[in-house]
Amino acid sequence: MKKTIAILLVLTIVAALTLAVGCQKSKGASYRPFEEEATDYHFEDIYPALVGYDMPADSGDVDALKELAYRLYAKANELAQLCPRRAAISICNVETTGLPVTGQITDVKNGDEYYKLDYQEAAMIGIITASPAHAKATYANIALPEAYYMQIGEIQEVDSKFTADWNQEAYVEWQTIPYFHPTQELLFQQTDMWILPETIKNVAIVHMDEEGYWRMVLELDVKNAKTTEITQAKLRASSDQTKKAKYTSIVETIEIWDNGMFKSFMSMDEWKAGIISSKIDYRTYISYDEVACDITKMDNYLGIREAAFAAEQQRQQQGDGQE
Repeated sequence: MKKTIAILLVLTIVAALTLAVGCQKSKGASYRPFEEEATDYHFEDIYPALVGYDMPADSGDVDALKELAYRLYAKANELAQLCPRRAAISICNVETTGLPVTGQITDVKNGDEYYKLDYQEAAMIGIITASPAHAKATYANIALPEAYYMQIGEIQEVDSKFTADWNQEAYVEWQTIPYFHPTQELLFQQTDMWILPETIKNVAIVHMDEEGYWRMVLELDVKNAKTTEITQAKLRASSDQTKKAKYTSIVETIEIWDNGMFKSFMSMDEWKAGIISSKIDYRTYISYDEVACDITKMDNYLGIREAAFAAEQQRQQQGDGQE
């Protein structure tokens, strides 16, 4: 989930906040992940335009607008799990009490496979490395009961795009399989923040008639405990410095094609815990293009796939030996 990733980026730098801050700015946010032609196709030949998702007759009917926003978001979540392929590339810029860190996450599903690459640059305080750079990879296959996870400690940046040498020795473990496949229970959520009629404080919806998509700007109600039920609990449980953390602002800008497919998802969040404050700028660009969704072209795809199936075979053999 995208908010979970953002929280992890924050937590890697919290421990360094007592130091004097002289920060090195990142160039990662300048990276545009897809060519324009790769974002036009959105399975309009498979999923027709939605029926019954119309602007309310009274444009000032806030409750009706909140309900429409919720229905569009819920439908987009459903189709994100049902569709045969999807590529999402996110650029996450986190600034915690003046210390910036950029992460780049590539999240692709295609058929029975899912693969996520998460690169985080080093957090620098002057010439001191407050948090080292690292790369994380998560591979899932509907044939495997869990997702296979790898992490290494070095990344490179080429033309504002992160990559890594996956030939290094990696830390590995099994994790819970994510929701990505049509045969799983439909529980995919683009964000861990609850977007419901009752958690939306302010809403603005515009339909882009010529381009054929909805654009929604939702200010979520941070005083409603339901809104941050998942993310705030994780944030508070993760560090002594964040035990009393509270979100102070959450604004989601969501674009959804007329047939209900996500076009983009942008989030601006802020939280505060005592003297610590954090701003999270999370921008997700989505493509359903066949080339963009070619999971086999991703860094370390063959390596992690082979490792995952080999590890599962070893687990089964060990289980058989204990019977």
